[in-house]
Formats: sequence, C-alpha cells, structure tokens
Amino acid sequence: MQNISEIKKILIKAGCKLTPCTDKDILLIESTYKLKLPLVYKDFLLTMGRGAGKFMRGSSVFFDVLFSLNKWGGELLEEHGLEPLPPNAFVFWLHQGYQMAFFRIGESEVLPIYYFGEEESLKGIKLKFNSFIDFLMEELKMSDII
Repeated sequence: MQNISEIKKILIKAGCKLTPCTDKDILLIESTYKLKLPLVYKDFLLTMGRGAGKFMRGSSVFFDVLFSLNKWGGELLEEHGLEPLPPNAFVFWLHQGYQMAFFRIGESEVLPIYYFGEEESLKGIKLKFNSFIDFLMEELKMSDII
C-alpha cells in the first residue's frame, strides 16, 4: 500500500510543485470544526495542503476552500433530495460542484472514502474507496500523472 511520502515522490518526479499547510493551518481546521483530523489526512495537508501543481487541478480540495466544503457538500445532497451528511462527515473534495468525497471522523485511520456524484444521484452516497490513499492514487491517474 502506498503512503503520502510515496505519493509525494511521484508528484515531485512529475514536476508538481507541492505547497504544504503549516501546523498553524492544521490547528485552525481542527479548532474551527472542533475535531481531531486523522493522521493520514494531516500528512496530506502537511505535504500539499495548499496546492500540488497539476494534481487535482479543477477540484476544490486545498486549504483555501476547506472551510466551505461541508456546506457545499450538504447543499449538493439537498439539491438531490438526499439525506444530509452524517454528523461526523468531513468533506475534503468537491469537483466542479457535482461530485464530492468525504470521510467520517473517528471511523478508521485508513479513512474509507464516501462519494456522491450527480451522474449516479439515484444511488445516493456510496463507499467508493477503501482508503484515502486509494482515493489519491485514483486522482493521480485522473490527473495523468501515473
């Protein structure tokens, strides 16, 4: 199984400029949401939380929008008449306003990833990736990096 360090190597080799969050940024997220972020997600933020070049370009995933993603994700579900986000959901990714991904705080350290996309709106939210790392690996493929 890959980890954030290995993903970082892949991105650097592909010429992506990684801009990390600071410890202060992490504390701001945790205090705003009144939660403790999972370690693998903290590693992601401390490696590329403010940007990663062409990696995930076009997606809302980096620090500058993190404080709006739960709201936007909830609105996306509401537009489709679906149940609200679970109370422990942390939406970390939105793409073009019609797809979102989240993990559940306290569920598992590997962070299973739940997904909703308008193209499959009748199916509702589904477990799409067994781990946050699996999600990132898929995004590497989607970004034509691997």
